[in-house]
Amino acid sequence: MNIFTCILAFFILPLAFLKGTAGVAGVYEDTIYDYNDFKAIMKGKKLKISKNLHIESPSVNNFVSNSSSYFIMGTANPKKELYVNGKEITNRAKNGCFGVLVNLSYGKNVFEFTQEDEETQTVNLYYKTPVTAAAEPFREETAYETNQREAYYERQQRLSAWPASSVVLRGTTLNVFCKAPQNADVKAQVGGEVVPLSESQESKGEFSGSIDLTDFIGEKSIKSIGTVKYIIDDKDEEKTLESIGSIVYAKPGIDKIAAKITSVHSSVLKEAPGNYDVLGVLKKGSEFVAEILNGNGTTGRAGAAAGGYTRISEVGYTPTQNVQFLPHPPKSGTCSDIAFKRGTKTEKVVINSDRKSAFTHSMDLTNNQLSVTFENTESNIDMSDYENLFERSRLVENLIITNNFSNSTVTFLFELKNTDDFWGFNIEYTKNNEIVIYFKKKPKLGAEEEPLKNMKIAIDPGHGVSDSGAAETPDVHKESQICALTAQVVKRRLESLGAKVILTRTDKDDKEHHHIGYDERFKEAEQQKTDFYISLHANSAELNKNLNSVHGVEVYYWFPQSYGFANELGDRVAKYTKRDLRKVEQAAYVVALQTYSPAVLLEMGFLPCPKEYEKMCSQSGMFNTANAIADSIIDYLEQ
Repeated sequence: MNIFTCILAFFILPLAFLKGTAGVAGVYEDTIYDYNDFKAIMKGKKLKISKNLHIESPSVNNFVSNSSSYFIMGTANPKKELYVNGKEITNRAKNGCFGVLVNLSYGKNVFEFTQEDEETQTVNLYYKTPVTAAAEPFREETAYETNQREAYYERQQRLSAWPASSVVLRGTTLNVFCKAPQNADVKAQVGGEVVPLSESQESKGEFSGSIDLTDFIGEKSIKSIGTVKYIIDDKDEEKTLESIGSIVYAKPGIDKIAAKITSVHSSVLKEAPGNYDVLGVLKKGSEFVAEILNGNGTTGRAGAAAGGYTRISEVGYTPTQNVQFLPHPPKSGTCSDIAFKRGTKTEKVVINSDRKSAFTHSMDLTNNQLSVTFENTESNIDMSDYENLFERSRLVENLIITNNFSNSTVTFLFELKNTDDFWGFNIEYTKNNEIVIYFKKKPKLGAEEEPLKNMKIAIDPGHGVSDSGAAETPDVHKESQICALTAQVVKRRLESLGAKVILTRTDKDDKEHHHIGYDERFKEAEQQKTDFYISLHANSAELNKNLNSVHGVEVYYWFPQSYGFANELGDRVAKYTKRDLRKVEQAAYVVALQTYSPAVLLEMGFLPCPKEYEKMCSQSGMFNTANAIADSIIDYLEQ
């Protein structure tokens, strides 16, 4: 889609700071700017809501429920009375969307929705009995569900080519697994061996087996075997899948092995699964010592979408799907020199190292401290040789380096001058294994006409083509669609104020059915070190309660430099859209784990609530949301 261009400039009135009433109906009166450009911002951006009587949820008839109640949702003509089993439904949204909570008895429950001049809509709901489900009808899926299932299945099939990465010890076998069409002929090939796989009788379409790789280890203590290739013949065509990671084979007695991170970033958790206390975010290329646990090649624990976690020695856990094991023993690192460089928007500390050491970090902005601890590394740097290192720095006052020989780590404790100017930090590696710690300065507002000029802002529309997000809504528009269109409106608004906007998911991605993974969402934003990262989502809820009264805005953040902006954003969005602010909460959502700038996940409202759904789909709703995001950025930068 075309973005806001100079052709649309005709519609835009000059901008000026006005703390009063805006000139467009539907705009909250506390807007910073007088946004009189509704037509320009909203041109071509519209989600139409049906005015016909139609039941959208449940999306199929003869639906089987596990609960004694169900929230039926749909659309109807807003100017005519609507009835369910002869009783009028009075709590309806302005444009006709409705939801009604019905109670279910065991067995079949019939609900007839009627409206003048409309065909009666009949919903058959079956409440599953605790004794048997034998008499329950087969649940046929809709065309939409079929498309979503097939897209999800194709994605899961690619990801299921197991293992992501693995270490196998002599005397044990390599377990292999993948998903394929039912009754297909599936073989696994690794290390020159080809073995047939068996289909699970309990979970059709899941194939597994084991391979003995003893003959391939030879005299080496550690050897790379390569990836696992799956050959799938489902009678119609032959297809080949390849595992995400490769296999490393090791002799018994080896309890540690070298590894590195292959994704743009990978969280380090204190414990996994079950404890999602994020200790740091590793960058692509980070090297670390992976522990082999239990003497059987296991490197971590279950979880992470069944991919498991790898134990980083003396540190924590990271998802194995982001790890590549290396065919050599671990190497330790040494930091031997340090330098400081000051730029316009960032300052950076360059550490001369012989290893891209993995790290954890912690920020204590109350005490003006940032601590970075490097794993399996020591420092030979004597800070007394660098007394004037931070003389020109606006952000860093001092650096204390401590070697922790008991666990082979070294900690760099940065004492910050003024956290009001500290916006975030990032750690990267050069080709020469130098470790570069970027300190990002707080961006400055531009002139009144373009206050966000020279700023880069990442807007992340949640979900995508193979993951629609919250699918249960009163009408056909799903979470991924609403987030995508809202993001485009936000983009236009921010660009009208001078910002450069990066959309992590675009129209082209959706049209080409391109699934956007986390790496793709983060890559450009991190490369350009955006000044804000805002992920747009819409909330869902269990359909066993009256969702007409479930509504409101939620904002999630993780690192402390995001806390202030999360509160400002939540307050503005709630006020401008006239919703309640339910909570601003610390939570380790992946999209909120950027460290170089404030990063938040915004839940704009609840999709199953008909009134809130309509507002999120409306042009005025998207316009107000975009204005709230823009004003929250401006107001936060003014503080």
